[in-house]
Amino acid sequence: MAALTRSGVTFNATWQTPAPRKLKCVDVNLVLSSQGGLTNSIGAALFGMSTIEEVGLARDADSAIFLGAPSYDRTKVVMYDVANATDGSRDAPADITATVRVIIKGKA
Repeated sequence: MAALTRSGVTFNATWQTPAPRKLKCVDVNLVLSSQGGLTNSIGAALFGMSTIEEVGLARDADSAIFLGAPSYDRTKVVMYDVANATDGSRDAPADITATVRVIIKGKA
């Protein structure tokens, strides 16, 4: 596959946290088709952000949970599929195929 594009993102709400951090916050639906790992990425620019600071738990329509986190350099959202992982791969980024809702916070 490839990186997630803007057509796979639906904005539900946008707001900003108060000073001093002033983070941009977005509540989004992401239509993932094998994205979320390090190669098939979910970039910060999709959300109008220069860096990703926090990622909430992502949920699909069946309330299955996917763990999300900022990448080390904070330029992408990295996903982890805890339900399909083994003890040996639980901490490895995973490409996810699902429509999920998640809150992402970052710097504009």
